[in-house]
Amino acid sequence: DRLDDTVNVVILGEPAVDIEAEAGTPEEAAANEEKAKAQRAARIREVMDTAATLGAIVVTEDVLQTFIQY
Repeated sequence: DRLDDTVNVVILGEPAVDIEAEAGTPEEAAANEEKAKAQRAARIREVMDTAATLGAIVVTEDVLQTFIQY
């Protein structure tokens, strides 16, 4: 059977962050890493919300590469 439906796909890469994880003290480094994790999570949520608005599915880059290989 032939599929007549179009599927929108959003490719999720590694979210960029604006915070340096390395800092002077171990406490500063840990705090910056937590901020970076929060930024990544917020950006992933933005992508997921956009995909939901578009009625799209989200795949990661590694999953996409697996599909391309086959």
